[in-house]
Amino acid sequence: MVSVEVIRNNNARKFEPSCRIHRGCCRLGRNQSKEHFLAICDKAYDEWAAGKQILTEASLIGMKARADLVVLDDSRVVEIPISEKPERLDTKKDIWEYNGFRMEVI
Repeated sequence: MVSVEVIRNNNARKFEPSCRIHRGCCRLGRNQSKEHFLAICDKAYDEWAAGKQILTEASLIGMKARADLVVLDDSRVVEIPISEKPERLDTKKDIWEYNGFRMEVI
């Protein structure tokens, strides 16, 4: 069985280096509302408290997809739509699934 550390590292390698060095940090993104940032931090805290490693505002290498929250242990992306249109979420879901991540919308 593959260790959780190997899974975490393999998932982290899919993201831009500037994103993956900030495991466990809530990063403030450009043009991000206070409401959106606090919602991300709240969910990130729950994942961290459960012993998971997370990335926030993480961009895939070579793609324009950026996740609100990535749970490295579970190959899961969490999107918290505040002003995103449903079509954009559908596009993001396709991108994340193609790259081996399951997308959760809360």
